[in-house]
Amino acid sequence: MRIILGELKKIWSLKIIGILVLLCAMFYVAFLSFYIENYPNNHGSSAELAYSVMLVERYGNTLEPEEMEEFRQVLDALVLDADSFIAENPRLAEIGVRDYAGLVQMNETLSLRYDELTETELDALETLHREFYEIPYSNLPLANRKLTAKNPESNAVGNNLHAVEGIFSRYETVLDPSVLLARSAVPNMPGTDAVHARWADAVSSGEYKSIIPNEPIRYTVDYTKNLALLIVIATLILLSPLLTTDRIRKVHLLQYSAYEGRKIMRKQLAAVLVSSLGLTSGMVLGFGALYATNGTQFFKDSYVSSFNSFFGTSIPLTFGQYIVVLAGLLYLAGLGAALIAFLLSRFCGNYIALAAGLIPSAVALGLLGNEIIFQQPLFYFFNETGIALFEPLVYLVLIAAALTVAVCVLRRERRVDIG
Repeated sequence: MRIILGELKKIWSLKIIGILVLLCAMFYVAFLSFYIENYPNNHGSSAELAYSVMLVERYGNTLEPEEMEEFRQVLDALVLDADSFIAENPRLAEIGVRDYAGLVQMNETLSLRYDELTETELDALETLHREFYEIPYSNLPLANRKLTAKNPESNAVGNNLHAVEGIFSRYETVLDPSVLLARSAVPNMPGTDAVHARWADAVSSGEYKSIIPNEPIRYTVDYTKNLALLIVIATLILLSPLLTTDRIRKVHLLQYSAYEGRKIMRKQLAAVLVSSLGLTSGMVLGFGALYATNGTQFFKDSYVSSFNSFFGTSIPLTFGQYIVVLAGLLYLAGLGAALIAFLLSRFCGNYIALAAGLIPSAVALGLLGNEIIFQQPLFYFFNETGIALFEPLVYLVLIAAALTVAVCVLRRERRVDIG
């Protein structure tokens, strides 16, 4: 234990800690802060999120058909308000729009043949959008106002109606399993049967009646994806110099001269793994606490496989449980990076060689996380492969391979000839 503590002191030098603090601060300002300060990021999403919050506050985490019918009163009230607004709008009257139904019909007609529109028709379409999607809605429910404060345009008459109509439209897929299954997977893909079976189970169990919208899940996944990259870079910076520094100072030759000295690399591997867990824990807790300030945890008890979002999970998970899974993937990313840093440090005899190895390693691990592991975890590759826990398995295979190589290196160290 005394040797491990000594190696930990070598790893956690004040210089390295200072570099990591600066790196985290710069990374937060450049990338992570966006997902906290700009949630949600557009007026359409703000309105949908606001009404989803209203539904959860009113009915709980799932929406039953009878509750949906009660919620229809909100839609009816919005349509009446829209009719009243349109009837009093002279600019809409000039282009022949007298009520909401007429506005929708004209918008659909003009939009379908957009490339063929005359100048007069283009002006009419612009008037529709300007007057209906930019004019504030004065009767916005109180529950919506706090969430839409960052995007005042989300209070527009049109955006409120679109948000509520979208909720009704998506909910209909829950009541019609055949429609849901037809949309749940790409035909002829290896995972199609597994995905259909999963969504059939979600429909029959009522899991898919969860209310959580797309935005909280999307923002959380994207935030975690960026945090994973930061953890990988920080881990490589923290742990890579350990053995390389010893080799530059010829400390390993002194260790080889004694039986116990040849075992020190085991202690160094233990210190590397402990440091990785400590670094990842600190970053998950610190950046997780910052992210929690945007309010996404409101939906923690809602199932991710929601009628109201485009996401789903290969196994039944609430949003809170899904966050735990994402945190677990971050730990696996940190452990994988730690093992690679350990091996790089062992085989690099100077800092130039170490830097040359760090850059491609960081790029490879970054691409692995960005393009595979955190590409909608437990959803994207489940649709393509049918493997329920595809992303954790990829990381575990990587860790197992790196650990196998590390064990081989440790065994070789016990027998290396320095003569």
